[in-house]
This record gives sequence, structure tokens and C-alpha cells, in this order.
Amino acid sequence: MPTEKGLFSELIDAHCQDPDKPALIMYSGEILTYGELIRLRGQIQTTLMDWVRPWERAAHITRDGRLCMPLLLGVMETAICAPLDPALNNGQYRSQLELLRIDWVLCDRDLDAVIESALDLGLGIITLPGGPVPAPETSDLHLQREPDAARRREQGDSRPAFVFTTSGTTSQPKVVPMLYAGLARAIEVEADFYDYTAESVQLVAVQLFRNPAIQVILKVLIRNGSIVYTDGVNPKRIADCLQRFPITHMNLQPAGMFALLRYCQQSSYVYPHQHNMYLIVVGAPLPVQVREEIQQLFHANLIDHYGMTEVGLITSPHKAPKGYKPGSVGCPFFKQIRLEEGEVLVKDFGMFAGYDDPEVNRDSFLDDWFRTGDMASIDEDGYLFLQGRVREMINRGGEKISPYEVEAALLESAPIKEAVAFPYPNKQGSDDVGVVVVPHPGATVDLREIRSALRSRIKPYKLPALLYSVAEIPTSSAHKVQRNLLCQQLQALGLTPQTLKNEPRDEEEDLTPTQAVLRELWQYILDQPYIGLDDDFFDLGGDSLSAAELLSAIETRLDCVLPVNDFFRQSTVRELAQLVDATPRTGLYRHLAPIRPQGGKIPVFLVHDVHGDVVTYHHLAAHIDPERPVYGLNLNFAREAWNTAATLADIAAVYAEEVRRLAPAGPYYLGGLSIGGAIALEMARILEQQAQAAVVVMLDTYSQSYVHKSRKSSAHLRSLLRYSIKTIRQTPAAEVPRLVHSKLAPARNVLMNVLQTPSFDQQPQKLDVELNDPTLPELQRNKMLLSHLNQTYQPQYYNGQVYYFEAARRSDQRDYWRSRVREFVVIPKDCNHTDFVEPEYAGDTARDINAILARHDAEAYHNSARIGGEQR
Repeated sequence: MPTEKGLFSELIDAHCQDPDKPALIMYSGEILTYGELIRLRGQIQTTLMDWVRPWERAAHITRDGRLCMPLLLGVMETAICAPLDPALNNGQYRSQLELLRIDWVLCDRDLDAVIESALDLGLGIITLPGGPVPAPETSDLHLQREPDAARRREQGDSRPAFVFTTSGTTSQPKVVPMLYAGLARAIEVEADFYDYTAESVQLVAVQLFRNPAIQVILKVLIRNGSIVYTDGVNPKRIADCLQRFPITHMNLQPAGMFALLRYCQQSSYVYPHQHNMYLIVVGAPLPVQVREEIQQLFHANLIDHYGMTEVGLITSPHKAPKGYKPGSVGCPFFKQIRLEEGEVLVKDFGMFAGYDDPEVNRDSFLDDWFRTGDMASIDEDGYLFLQGRVREMINRGGEKISPYEVEAALLESAPIKEAVAFPYPNKQGSDDVGVVVVPHPGATVDLREIRSALRSRIKPYKLPALLYSVAEIPTSSAHKVQRNLLCQQLQALGLTPQTLKNEPRDEEEDLTPTQAVLRELWQYILDQPYIGLDDDFFDLGGDSLSAAELLSAIETRLDCVLPVNDFFRQSTVRELAQLVDATPRTGLYRHLAPIRPQGGKIPVFLVHDVHGDVVTYHHLAAHIDPERPVYGLNLNFAREAWNTAATLADIAAVYAEEVRRLAPAGPYYLGGLSIGGAIALEMARILEQQAQAAVVVMLDTYSQSYVHKSRKSSAHLRSLLRYSIKTIRQTPAAEVPRLVHSKLAPARNVLMNVLQTPSFDQQPQKLDVELNDPTLPELQRNKMLLSHLNQTYQPQYYNGQVYYFEAARRSDQRDYWRSRVREFVVIPKDCNHTDFVEPEYAGDTARDINAILARHDAEAYHNSARIGGEQR
């Protein structure tokens, strides 16, 4: 394929068999034919070649929809094109022109705001006729002034066709140069993929100056199809056009699709056509119920397509090997994708080689892979399931919550038509989950009822604690939901949300000292000013994270370690006070905590996960053999002088001592989820040195292998070096010393990782200061410390038995641990990392653990009987 500019024009001209065929049909009735399009494009191109150099950037701004496409093609084939919104003000134009580094402005002659901004910046100005015209007979361009400064020429075939800005929904907008050769290849491939032909009629609702519209326009034009333009996402106009024209393709954001469906249902709309229309949803997959309603209404092939401004189409369920999968955005067809710590990385056609800002590029690429900023998972068939933007993930006390998961559960569980989950700040310095919903007509929604319905679908800490009910969810001018701004937008509208806050009430009976302390703790942890003796902790917004915080606070304030599972059964202030008063005060143990202490069999000891608490295991403990006591080991950060100089082995030694204090002789049954499994392994190794037998159950514990860590860090180092060399070449000589100095520190850090020699200089000291911050919640301190210690953990060989519960597709972890254990048994499970202890999977996990421990009980009994016989 040629890489020089002119390819799009050649394809359009070659396929044009009828110059009177409409290329563009405006909603208002005006038409631009292919003959007019080709003639106007040629006039614009010829005129601009006299004024604008190929490497200069030219913004075009017009209110005349018929001129948008000729301008787009004419500028793109001549220079570097930057389409802009004709409705901006002076300040917005100035900001956009500076950000995009524009040299020339082509605009309607009556667009004073952009002309004034261009004059202030010393840009070249070319004016168009502007205003209503009977027919676009001529482009009629007029040179008003040339730019004050000439742009330096950019060499090579990598010259962009366009420059755009990203939408900036989660960060500051970035400038995206879209390279001509890669764009041409992508447009041709995608036009074939979505079956564009000369018979195609594409409905375009997004304004023609926006990147999604431009890429669709190019696909239609190179196949000689027609475009129907509604001039904005107007549900009535879209519905009218779907009746008037045989639309074959339509692309909409989810918000636009919801609005169209609402309008059609409210107006008793009847779709008249029977042909199969491609209805492409861009941005996020639609809920199953909404999909079904849209497909039934429009007889459409509904496609949840995943793409980005930078790289275009990434995945699609269209032509996927197993068709549509609920919740998925399909498979990659033309691009390579992979996941790096859950983030989607993409290699594309060469359409995008980096942003205008080299500093931004450093964080946007890993080797040659573009970091999308989207979190996702990939199933065994290669289907991608989006979980949200990295910056949109809701961080609740260190737990990352996918807004998509919350939204899907809401739409399946309540009378809700649309739902968006968003973060809002809590007083602990992290986020809580808020939701804004559009109920079904005639339906009402109640926050407490919704939480009750969701309990069986999502984890308790993911339940919403704030609910707005609206007629329409706020979106940006590009019809995108801005989750991180949504709370502020809803507050600015003056809307009152539903919360879990209790109403003021009369004082209850006199409180006992224990009840008074417990109510004070509840008020702080749940952020509830009014707490009744018989209010349920979990009905007021409590969950496993806040339960762990409460149990830790009870231990500190009341010197009492409560059995975890008892708390989940007795969760009012009145019941909990009785439990506290009946529980012996602590003395012997700083970390050992009963989860369910009843039973006469050999106990099992479960080590905390990365949060440092054992509330994690209350579902699992409920399914463990009722005759077997279950204990947990909490980190209890404040009870030890642990800091970044400690190791997991140091922690394990303290835990092993407490376990032996409770049970002086083995065998010992130890286990833990994730990092808890590693600490349990270290405990077993210590007990082995004391001539005590131990069996370890590791629930999907991550490895820290040299190979994995070195490979990842080496890739980072290569990427950093390539980026630095490229940046230095583009930097003026006087600035090179400063630039080199700025790159030395990150390069050194990456190199130290490659050599696997941890650098304990500034970072650990800074972390120790943060860990000693009394305002930091204990669970957050636990996670910070344990995550740091896990980075440097190198397990020693264990001459014993380990049962490794492996989450799906984690063979790298299995092989790592097998090499460090004498007897290693893998129990594969089709679940995610933390699912082993969650309600849906805890019973299955416990059944396997019960069977394992029952076998070892029999061995222990047999050995005990044999030794007793020998002694007699």
C-alpha cells in the first residue's frame, strides 16, 4: 500500500461511479453529492498548496456541515489537519490552538472568536464564506494573513494526517498525531471488516469534527457509501432518520443508545425496516437487558466494539469465533493485545507512534506496546472483558472496585434502566461507591433495598453507599460519562442523594460502658451520627473491610479479641456489647484471633492476606468442618515495631511462636490467601526446624521469581533507554545535560530491579514515615507494609507438604512454588485470585480443605497410635 498522502482521495475518486450520488445527507435536507465533494476537495487542495506547507498544522472550523468533509479531505491531503468545534469561546480556542501547536486557521469569516485567538497567537488565517449558502459551488478561500513563525519541517513518511486531543475524561487532554500511512491501512481493513460497500448508508450522530465521526466518514467514502448526518446525538432526529433512510450502519456511545431507546419507548416508535443493521456501541458494553430491547426494536446486529482515539478499533465481537459473549467486547482481529497487571496493552498498524509530549509518552508505552489505561480480563477463548479505566477504578481502602461490575449487578437486580457507578471521597481518605440511576418508568428505587438485592451478586465492600435517581445522567459535550467528575456534577445540579445515614432520634436507654464505646466506634467507622442499640452494622453500610477495622478497634479500646464469625452473627450494638462482655480479655496473644474456636479436632490457622486482617476468612470458616477450630493471625501493626527493615520471615517467626503457645505440639495446619500463603510457608519452615510437622494450604499465592521480575524490569529498562535516546535527539544541545541528569535516577532504579538488588535508600525511609502517620487507617498501613515486604521476599526450600489452590491460568506461580517444596500438590480452580474466600466459592474451597485435613488427621492418629504402641 502507498504511504504517501493522496491515497484517500484516490480511493474515493476511483470508486465514484455516479457523481450525483449523495455522499452526505443533512437532517435539514441539504445534500452533498460525490461530484461536489470531489470538486470542492480539489479546489481546497489546490489553493492550500500555494499557502500551507505539508508539515504545517492547519485547524479548520466551520458551521456548514456540507463543507466539513471537503475541508477534511482537502486539508488532510495537503497538510496536517486539526478539525475543531465551531461553538468554542475565545479562551477555549486559544487553549486548543496552543495545545495542538497550530500554524494555520481555516474558518468561517464570521467566527470572530477563533479569528481573534489566531491573531493573538500570530497564526496564519484563511477564511471561508460562512453563513448559509444555497449550494457549495465553490470553496472561496481567502488568505487573510500568513503565520508569524515558520514551522520546522518534519521528515519521513510518519507525517500525520490529523492531530486530535483525547477526551480528557480521567486526565488532562493529550495531543494525538494520527499518522497517515497507518490510518489509511486501518481504515481499509476496518471498512472490509464491517462490510462497507457502495450500498452502505451510515448514520452519523456525532459532530463531524470529532475523531470518531471522521474515522467512520473515511470508511464510508472509500467504499462510495452515503452518510446521513443528524448534527448531534438527538434521539428524535436519529429515530426519524432510521425511518426515512435504509440505514445499514450506526455508531453510538452507550449514553446515546440509552437516550434513543428511552425516546422510542416513550413515543411508541415502530421501526419500519427489516434489513440487518450494524448497530455499533463504542465505549463500554451494553447491559444484557438493554441489548435485547434494542435488538428487538431495530432488528439490529448489535456490536459492543472497543476502540480508542489513539489506536482505533481494538476488539469486536463481530466475526468472533464464538459470537457474542455477555459483558465482553469481543476479540482482537488486527491488533495484538496483552495484559500487564490487568491493564490492556496494544500494538497497532502504526497509526499512532506517541503523543506530542515526550514526558507523557514515557508513561504511555511499555516497549512498543501502548498502555490503554483500561483494566480488563481475557478468557480462555481470547475474549476481552473491560473492568474500567485505571483512573476510574474505585479505590476503597486499597481494594480496587470495577464500576462496570457494580453497574451490571444493578441493572440485573433492580428496576433500573441506566446506571453509572462513581467514586466519592470518604473521611478515611479513600473512596466509597456512589451510583446514579435512571429508573424504569413508574418505578422507584431505594438504596437499602438495592443493597439487599445486590448482596448475593457482588462483594459487600462494593455495595453502593450513595444513590442519585435522575431522569438523565450527566455527560460531557462528547456524550461521555466522566465518572471522576460525576459526584461534583450531581452536587452542582442541587440533587439530594439517598444515603445510609440514620435520621436524628431521641436518646435511648442509658448505655453500658461497653455499649457507649461500641457506639462511638460505629459512629466513626461508619460515619453515622445516629446509632441505635438495635441497628445492624451491615445495614448501615458495614462490610468486611469496615468489620476488620471495627474488630481491630475493639481489640485496642476494649482489650478484647472477638471470634470473627460470632461478630457476623451478632452485629448490633446490643448483641456485640454482650459478646464483648462475655469474652475473656487478651493477654497471651498479640496476633492470634479466634475465627470459630469451637471443636475438638486439630485446629487450622489462617494467616491474613495483604490487608493484615482475618475477617477475609469468615465465609470460608463457616464451611470448615464444624469439629475443627479455626484461628486467624492478624498483623496488628501497632503491636510490633515492624517497619520496612522487617521481612516476611520475621513476621512468620512471631506468628509461629503464638501458634505453639496455643498448641505446643503438632501437626500444624497452616494456610493463607495470597501473601498469607507465603507467611504460612515461612511458619511451616520455622516449625520444621523445631522438629514439628506442618501442612500448608496456599490459596493462589503470587511468586516473586527472579526470571519474572528480571524480564519485566528488563523490558522497562529497554523501553526507558529507547525513549531517552529518542528524546535527547529531539532536544536542543543546551538542554541535553539537564535532560540526561533527569533520566539517571529512573534508569538506576530500573537497573537495580534487573540485577535484583533492592535499593533501600529513600523509598523505605519515606514509607516508614508514612506508616507512622496516626491518621492513616490501620488496614491501609498493613497493605503498604506487606506489599513492600513482598517485593523482596525470597522463600527458602521447605521439606514438607504444600497444597496449592491455583486460580485459573496461573501456571507461572505453580511452577515457581513447586521448585521450592518437597511435596507439592496443585488444586486448580476456575476462579479469580480472591474468589477462594468469597461466598460463591468458599464452600467449594472448604470441601477440598476438609478432605485434605481429614487425610492428615488420619495419618496423625495412625502415627500417634504407632508411637504409643512402641512406647508400651
